[in-house]
Amino acid sequence: MAGRPGWPRRRPDPLLGDKGYDSNPHREELRKRRILPVISRKGAPNIKARRFTGSPAAPR
Repeated sequence: MAGRPGWPRRRPDPLLGDKGYDSNPHREELRKRRILPVISRKGAPNIKARRFTGSPAAPR
């Protein structure tokens, strides 16, 4: 049997990264490997996610 043992390698469709990886060389390398970079720009404000706090209070 030819090839490497184990499962075939798979690449992610999108790759999530933080602002520390926001540079054109990083983005170009990911695109070269056919991976979609999802990285915030350094000057962009942070996105505050809405957190799940449980069920809403019952109406009174």
